[in-house]
Amino acid sequence: MGTGQKRIWRNWIPMKPKKLSALLAALLVTAPVMPLATTESAFAATKLTAPTDVLLQPDRTVTWKTVANASGYSVKVYEAVTDKLIGERNVYNGTAKYALNDLLMQNGTYYARVTALGNSFTYTNSAESARSNTLTVSIKMTLPAPAQPTLTSEGLVTWPTGTNNGYLLSVYHAPSNTLVGSRLLNKDSTSADISPLIPALGNYYVKLLAKGDAATMEDSAESNASNAVELKPALRLTAPTTLALTEKRIATWNGVEGNNGYRISVYSAGINAIVGFLQAPKDSTQVDVSSLIRSTGNYYIRIQTLGANNSSSEDSASSASIQYFIEDNLYVVPQDKLTATTVTTDYAVHTDLQVERDTVLAELVADKSFTSMLVPVKVDSSDLSVQVQGQLALQLLSNSSSAKLRIHTSIGELTLPVQEIADMAHARSLNLADYTVQVDLKQTAAARPSEYETIPLQLSLSLVDKNKQAVSIVDSKSYLTLTIPVPGAKSSDLKTLSGVRLTDTFEPVPTLFRQNADGNISASFRYRGTATFAVKKKQIGFPDVLSGHYAKESIESLAAKSVIQGFEDNTFRPQATVTRAQFAAMLVKALGIKEDTSAVSAFTDVTTDKWYSSVVNTAYQAQLLSGRGGGIFAPEDLITAQEMATMVTTALRYAEFTKTLSSEQQTEHLMQLPNSDGLFAYALAPIALCIEENILTGPTFNTFNATKPADRAMAADMLYRMLKTVKFIN
Repeated sequence: MGTGQKRIWRNWIPMKPKKLSALLAALLVTAPVMPLATTESAFAATKLTAPTDVLLQPDRTVTWKTVANASGYSVKVYEAVTDKLIGERNVYNGTAKYALNDLLMQNGTYYARVTALGNSFTYTNSAESARSNTLTVSIKMTLPAPAQPTLTSEGLVTWPTGTNNGYLLSVYHAPSNTLVGSRLLNKDSTSADISPLIPALGNYYVKLLAKGDAATMEDSAESNASNAVELKPALRLTAPTTLALTEKRIATWNGVEGNNGYRISVYSAGINAIVGFLQAPKDSTQVDVSSLIRSTGNYYIRIQTLGANNSSSEDSASSASIQYFIEDNLYVVPQDKLTATTVTTDYAVHTDLQVERDTVLAELVADKSFTSMLVPVKVDSSDLSVQVQGQLALQLLSNSSSAKLRIHTSIGELTLPVQEIADMAHARSLNLADYTVQVDLKQTAAARPSEYETIPLQLSLSLVDKNKQAVSIVDSKSYLTLTIPVPGAKSSDLKTLSGVRLTDTFEPVPTLFRQNADGNISASFRYRGTATFAVKKKQIGFPDVLSGHYAKESIESLAAKSVIQGFEDNTFRPQATVTRAQFAAMLVKALGIKEDTSAVSAFTDVTTDKWYSSVVNTAYQAQLLSGRGGGIFAPEDLITAQEMATMVTTALRYAEFTKTLSSEQQTEHLMQLPNSDGLFAYALAPIALCIEENILTGPTFNTFNATKPADRAMAADMLYRMLKTVKFIN
């Protein structure tokens, strides 16, 4: 009560009822209006602290540390990738552990959060705990056997659906319980016709097996046997014959009397996997399958004759496979536009192939989108010449300055920049339109020599006039690509295979190995000119390059490819320094450059009596290096880190790598260097590009010191990463 009110109570004297009522009314009129007070509990509830140390255990239980005064816990399980709530369980028995088997029943990665529960009076629920560790669940369960199937007298089997990834339906002869045949059925099938499996009149029953996915579900046991029913074999149509695929991706076959249409299945020949299928109408004998054959590869077809009342045939035998080259802007010379002439002698069989000029030229003129031309040679020959008229090359070049000419044979495929052909003719003052470009591919042995993984393949290139006079082309200004198969090689061999150019011994050539879609290995040589090429296999390790060394892969890969080598004691000495001449030799070998032993030295300190004379002069002619002024190269000086980065960048340019960085990008990369002391202006752009392309990375980046001599490990690592950047190495 207010003070005035207290005074009224203290001075209170008995009054008559009427006077008292009047006084109270006056007090109510004059008293200030007071808001109604909110009722409050005499004791405020306390919020519990969140549980800690929440862990998902391998046995799919979750544990946590108990929280004082908690009356229970709420456990929530989340899917780790999407943070989706999987489920929630409450625990009231005071435990700090809960089994989540009922929530973690599917494969995936999960985490948990736990909330301490209050009693709503003195304690309220805590916040959710921090996220627990993640647990990856991988469960493989055996599927339950399907329910007993039912078999009708028409040969139709039915059954209720169940968990499955498809079914295996097996037909048994009833008296002897002999397995007659089986069929794989699609996922969630509930019926099947077994008439095609019935070999003769007799009693039969079926059993079902639910197929798993091999990852999470194991196949079930067989179901109980169905009822036995007398069945007779269905009359079947015959499968089509004389199947073929045309160059225009048309499937053709001989028709079958009584057909109700055909089902054409297209397969990838390399892996014998079905690509897709089409249905052709009744009495048809061809269909366009280009909608299924949409990428380069080998394909074949099988065809089923469709009939009524389950009389469809089995699939036919496979057609012959045919190789398709399906690429944008690629003109493939049709087989009827190639003229082949084979000459047989006592010693060899030689095949000449010539592209028909007029028709092909008209098609290249009519469609300027053709920027590359491929000549597919179907003749199986180990010694052949392919002749393409110069007018066709000039038209391709008119369509695109980056036009390519490709020759595809069973022994190798050559990719030749057309501009290179034009430059070759121009350098010799020849009018290309009056000449024929001749590509010769010849295996130099009847069988693979023991020291190589392939039969050596000789590539020759020449320009031939109308009088059959040839001008041989030995060197080119840009890289040619020759791809050959490596029979018997496996994917595990890729790091030990190397491409070589045969000389009196052999020289390394940049070579990229790949596993094709059919699983076979091919080798793509990159070389400026013509030569004889082969694949070698060599694995090298050094006792002083330990397993944890950052450059181990780089060192061993380049050593296997003969780009670098160790010492006579079989060590590599990764911390040994490198001279400028030694690094020049590494670059020349890495890029597959043919040494010019006749070149006149541009440097006064590189004399002909030195081992490095020809290699330094070759590198200089290739613009891989420059001197230090005044005609000095300083070949025996130790190469510094910034000099090495600069020479690596010139090697990138030689390998036709054209990427450049803006000044802002250069500055951004250079600012990342832990140590930028001593950088010279000439090295700034090269170092930035090496950082951009991860040529300078890891230890070579972290310990980079511009003026410090680089060691052999750094040289190997930067060379290896440079070759990977230009796709000259795996």
